[in-house]
Amino acid sequence: MHPLHSAPVPRLRRLTLPAAILSAIVLMTACAAPPIPLPFAKQPVITPEQARVTFLRLESERTVALGDESQAELARIETGQALANDLGEMESGSVLGSSQDLQGTPFTTVRMLVPRFTSYPAWFAVETWEPDQRALDVVARSSTTAPWRLQLEALPSRALPRIKEAAGYATAVPFDRNVSSDLVRYLGNGLADKPTQFLLTGPYTSGEVSLLLKSRSSLQSSGWSVGSTWKAGPFPLAEGLALQGGGELGVAAFMWTVSVSTTDGSCFWQDPKTSYWTNLGTAGATSQLTYTREVSAPVIESKAGERVMGWNQQDIRASRQPC
Repeated sequence: MHPLHSAPVPRLRRLTLPAAILSAIVLMTACAAPPIPLPFAKQPVITPEQARVTFLRLESERTVALGDESQAELARIETGQALANDLGEMESGSVLGSSQDLQGTPFTTVRMLVPRFTSYPAWFAVETWEPDQRALDVVARSSTTAPWRLQLEALPSRALPRIKEAAGYATAVPFDRNVSSDLVRYLGNGLADKPTQFLLTGPYTSGEVSLLLKSRSSLQSSGWSVGSTWKAGPFPLAEGLALQGGGELGVAAFMWTVSVSTTDGSCFWQDPKTSYWTNLGTAGATSQLTYTREVSAPVIESKAGERVMGWNQQDIRASRQPC
């Protein structure tokens, strides 16, 4: 138990002019042929078709790496929140003596959400789903010499809103705010009973704060001292996906650290095999336990505020102070 609730791209074609037309132009202007602007638009760094192949390859490699419990292979195909999440899951599986979803999450449908970037850094998103779960993944590449890597994964609670598209590409737009920092501030202010801004009420905002407050009150009355701190993760994307109905879709990523001790300072038992209090670390008599979760949440930013659409969390590290 946990102490707190938890368009196909046009090909470049050589433009040629018949010699007769070019000669006529020269005679008419009585000078050298004027420069002819070439209507070549910069080509995208990746097309939706190429992005689909890239994503499916990465997911296949991820499944193998998780099955082999290879941290080195995961680091080759993942980065950021995605890597921290899977490494935490891998450690949990090793401690528990079970695979614990180490084969990856299967999906039956894939929808590519690929902006038309012509330079780096670049990224694209992918919505996948199966009958009882949806996922929103972000794949990014920092330069021409860097590989495409899985960077973020969030779990929307329902279908995503319709994405604005142009010529087969999703439309990327800048965020007005840092949604990760906004959500961290909201959660911290909620436990401190302070006013907050920007976040709209819902099960993953006001509902989550309400559950945290109730859980903390119950634990305190039972002799536990529980603290929570939140820290916004790297904010790698300054852009989100424009929605047809207005607003932008993005992903908030942050870390949530929980500390547990008894009110009177006595020892208690940490047993990761039963997830009491976390499924990471080592078992033993403990005077204080501290563990950190990696959290991601799909967020819609609009004039009305920011609406959180889901919640995904994974314990990534833990430390305890032995008695």
